[in-house]
Amino acid sequence: MPSQLYCYTKVMILSFVSQNLEYGGLRNSAGEQEDRWPELLKRVTSGAQSPDFVLVQEAENWDKYSHKALARAMSDLKMGSLPLPPSTSGNLPGLLYRPETVGQWKGWNAEYSGHTVHGFGVAAFDVGLPAPLSVASIHLNFFSADLAVEEAALVLNRAYSYGPFAVIGGDMNYQPRKDPDPDFTKM
Repeated sequence: MPSQLYCYTKVMILSFVSQNLEYGGLRNSAGEQEDRWPELLKRVTSGAQSPDFVLVQEAENWDKYSHKALARAMSDLKMGSLPLPPSTSGNLPGLLYRPETVGQWKGWNAEYSGHTVHGFGVAAFDVGLPAPLSVASIHLNFFSADLAVEEAALVLNRAYSYGPFAVIGGDMNYQPRKDPDPDFTKM
C-alpha cells in the first residue's frame, strides 16, 4: 500500500488597527484639555473582530504622569504594550498587542528612533511563521516627501532585521511641495 503524506497548515488571521490620536486624545485641535479617548476607543474597537495589534501615532504625553494615558489604553483595550520609543517631537508612536493571540513580544528595537522626527520602534512576535513577525507603528515626516521616504527606508531596514515578515503602519502623509492646500473633499 502506498504511503500518503498529509500536510496540515494552521492559518492565523491577524487584525491591525492604526489610529492617529492627535494630541494623545487628551486635547482638542485648539490645544485645550479635552478627553477624546472614549470616542477614539470606540473607533479603534469598531471592527468586526477585536484587533490583535493597535498602532497609534501622536501619543503625546502618554509617557508622562506615570504613563497614565498608556495604562488607561492598555486597560480599556485589554492589551499589552511595547515601551514608547524616544521621540524628539513628543508625538510618540505606540504599539499595543493582544497576548492571547500573538503571545509576548520576543524583541524590541528602538535603537535608531532618533533618526526620525517622531521616533519608532520595531517589535518581533513569534506567530508561527518561519521567522518572527516584525510590527512597527510610524508617523513619517510630514514636511518633506524626500525625508519621509528616508524615514520609511530606515524603519523598513530595521523591521527586516528580524526576518522577511513585517507589518508597518501609521500616519504616512506629507505636505505637497509649493502647492496650495490640497482639496480635502477629493481625498
